[in-house]
Formats: sequence, C-alpha cells, structure tokens
Amino acid sequence: MYLKEHTQGWVIPSGEPILLWGGQEVEVIYSYSTSCTVTYEGKWIYLGLISSELELPSDQVGYPEFTAEVKRATWYLQLKHLYDPELPLVNIVDLGLIYDISALGNDGIQVVMTLTSPACGMGPALMIQIKDLLTRFDGVTKVVVDIVFTPRWSKQMLTDSAKLTLGLI
Repeated sequence: MYLKEHTQGWVIPSGEPILLWGGQEVEVIYSYSTSCTVTYEGKWIYLGLISSELELPSDQVGYPEFTAEVKRATWYLQLKHLYDPELPLVNIVDLGLIYDISALGNDGIQVVMTLTSPACGMGPALMIQIKDLLTRFDGVTKVVVDIVFTPRWSKQMLTDSAKLTLGLI
C-alpha cells in the first residue's frame, strides 16, 4: 500500500511521533474503522484517522492475534487523542494521568488513572471519553476506569514533551 499524502503516526510501543511522506510504501498490519497499524522500515506505526491517507482493500480489515503488549501499546496511543479540558494543550497520557491500562477478561479494558487534583471536576467527563474511545476496539464490550489518588499527581509525571509544551523546560 502507498500513502496518498503526508501522514502523522506514532511508533509502537514508544509512542514516538513519526511523519510518513506521501507516496511511501507501507504494509498494513491491521485496520479498524478509521485507524490502522502499518509497518515501515521494520517499525510498527499507528496511524489515526486514515480515511484519506490510505486506500484499504476490504480484505485488510480486522485484527490478527495481538500480544498483550501490542494491545496495551495501541490502547495507550488511542488515549493520546484525549485531552484534559482544563489543560487542552497536552493529552492525558503525556500529562501523566494514566497509571495503567490492561485487558479485563476477553472483552474488556481496565484503566487506572488519576486527576491533577482530587478537586478536579473533569473526572467524570474524562471517564466517559475514555470509555467511548476504547469501546470502539473490535471485541471490547466493557471499559472500567478507576480513578486513584495514590500516588498523587505531580508535575514530575509530565513527559518531557508535555513540559516543553507547557513552558516548564
């Protein structure tokens, strides 16, 4: 398959951003709805919102059997599309709000997260967004989001990218 236009992607499992140029050949590993994972130069790369970047034949749709590590990395990358409404410049993963994500039986996902403050009123909204996003995965029928405050969130939990975006470094 060839990319029709320049496309932003993220290397799995590191989440490192990568720009793929239009016309580059990639191999589709799986596709789901409007996103997919491809290989390019030996790396697995997650592409979000691929409707215009890639023309997928109907036989490329679906999931192969993934390892737990690849599933977990893919879920983390999906969560990078969600932002705390009070800090809209940085996604919830780079903010350090997601402590863990794991499979819950054969059809569920469990997310353990925190908020920047116990008084944060956006917790319920973030929970709804997380559940809505992750239930879009094929075979996922339930998502459990646990909000915890141990350990307490601090600025040290921000990724370097988040610190740079927020002007902290």
